[in-house]
Amino acid sequence: MKLPDDPRQLMEMEAATLRSLQLVEAERSQIKRQIDTLRSSLAGLKRERFWAELRLRYVRCAGAIRKWLTLPEWMRFLVWLSAGITLAVGLAITVGPKVAVGALLAGCVVALLSAFPSDTTLEALRQRLMDHLPRLLESHTQLLAELAQKKEELLQTERQVATIRGTLEEIRRSRLHRLAVLASADWRSFRGEMFERFLVQVLNELGYRVHHTGKSGDQGVDIICERDGYRVAVQVKGYTHSVGNDAVQEAYSGKAFYQCHGCAVITNSVFTSGARELAQRVGCVLIDQTMIPDLIFGRINLIQLSCQTRVQSQGVA
Repeated sequence: MKLPDDPRQLMEMEAATLRSLQLVEAERSQIKRQIDTLRSSLAGLKRERFWAELRLRYVRCAGAIRKWLTLPEWMRFLVWLSAGITLAVGLAITVGPKVAVGALLAGCVVALLSAFPSDTTLEALRQRLMDHLPRLLESHTQLLAELAQKKEELLQTERQVATIRGTLEEIRRSRLHRLAVLASADWRSFRGEMFERFLVQVLNELGYRVHHTGKSGDQGVDIICERDGYRVAVQVKGYTHSVGNDAVQEAYSGKAFYQCHGCAVITNSVFTSGARELAQRVGCVLIDQTMIPDLIFGRINLIQLSCQTRVQSQGVA
């Protein structure tokens, strides 16, 4: 896959890919919920079909028994019950009580089947079951087809998720590689404008809008970086010795001149205690050589850090 060379385009591509991934994952979750609903419906339909078939077996068995005796319902009931009792008594005498109890129960069941429910009700129930079972079978077949379709959609969505994740990982590896190249540079030895150009490249890679003011008439500001409408005036010091409070004063005054929201001083050296005290008072961000790697890899968000420093300075004041 061809990735853009421009850092901003690469970050926009990463953000767009991440949004696509979130949308597809949301779609995948929805399909999974639909599959769970279909499986639940299938389970309920199977239970309903089981009980309907069981009732139909009862109806058929009762109908078969009633064909043997074309008598009124109450007479059929008495005949079968009497037969069961007679058989039970005979078996109790000849075989034993256990077999007799079984015969009595069987006689009672047959007697019930022969009389309850009524012939009219039994026929109506048989007709309803004969009409209902085909519809249950049709619904079962339809649900199975929908479930197969949703499983296919889930498989396609899983493939989309894997493809998008692969693209996202490729973009992130590319960005990480570019940042690692910057981090491996000998930035500690950079002086003056070389360090400024280095920081311009770093901030560009991190997705800031960067304006390099240049050397002449910069009003104490070497770089102006912006993100989401928040502007930070940056004073850059590529030094071998400690950076004092003069740099903080220049950044603070340059913030007002360039109408920025915050200010910062970035150095590949260290700051004096006076510079740190003044920066705390005026709300200026200080980034020294120990923080440069975190800045390069985006672990330091210059905009967020500037906002926090401003708030803390107001509390000190």
